[in-house]
Amino acid sequence: MLQATQLTSIFAGGTWIPASGDRLLEIFDPSDGSIRGEVRSASAADVDTACTAAAQAFDAWSRTAPRERAQIVARIAEGLTARSDELADAITAEVGTPRNKCAAMQIGPATTAFASAARLAEAVLLEGRLDDTVVQQVPVGVVACITPWNYPLFQIATKLAPALVAGCTVVLKPSEVAPTCVAILADICVQAGLPAGVFNVVFGDGPTTGEALISHPAVDFVSFTGSTRAGARIATVAGACIKQVSLELGGKSASLVLPDADFALAVPQTLAKSFQNSGQTCAALTRLLVPNSRLDETAALLEQYVPSYAAGDPADDRSVLGPVATAEQRAKV
Repeated sequence: MLQATQLTSIFAGGTWIPASGDRLLEIFDPSDGSIRGEVRSASAADVDTACTAAAQAFDAWSRTAPRERAQIVARIAEGLTARSDELADAITAEVGTPRNKCAAMQIGPATTAFASAARLAEAVLLEGRLDDTVVQQVPVGVVACITPWNYPLFQIATKLAPALVAGCTVVLKPSEVAPTCVAILADICVQAGLPAGVFNVVFGDGPTTGEALISHPAVDFVSFTGSTRAGARIATVAGACIKQVSLELGGKSASLVLPDADFALAVPQTLAKSFQNSGQTCAALTRLLVPNSRLDETAALLEQYVPSYAAGDPADDRSVLGPVATAEQRAKV
């Protein structure tokens, strides 16, 4: 299992710099509730350091040939594959995803996101015509990315990879719940040849570090995935600064099984989508709607398949489900 983590620095300008914030946030092991490390919450001054590094790196990175940017992003994908065991250990220790499912559920999708973005760079038309007008696609600038803990690496990949390919620079504030995989990712980016300042990281909570990042004058675009409540606050803060915002917020998804459907197929598939990652998925199916005439059949199928979702120690290969990630999450459930 991964050793205890002490993350007391920010990643800015291609190097780790001691953070000046005065708060230490505890990192918990969800399998037993023990404290496995600490992360220092970045101050407004730390955020300024990271955003300044991103702004200074933007001009050169945005002018780098798209093919070269794509090659670097492809090497990041290769680096994720090479260090997949280390990443899986970190995510299991901090999120509780069963170790035997991390490759398919957590690491694989993140690797695919980087590889796909690299391939997409070859197909994107950067300049075209609309009647007698020349239309150019240009990088938006410095992007602030704020990501959740449930799929800590994948959520970052879906924001970071396309931003890098597009020629943007990034300041990331990941969830303080699962920060270790981010430190590994930063090292992978350096090894892949990503220029200093193109990717920067600040750790901390939303109200302090997050708001300092969103409101920083160097930030041109904010991309957030998380709760509806936090998204509303981000929209307010960003709106006051007239910034572009992309919000992916909480969902409430239903599985609707019609009378002529194959219930023996639909019901277990609904369970799989509902229980994935111990239900900690924004697109999880949280309701199952069936015709009243087939309610008893549905209940029998649920009783048949639910026991197969064995919860247990995420380090145990027999576990299908791990613990929920935090005490706060347990209280919500």
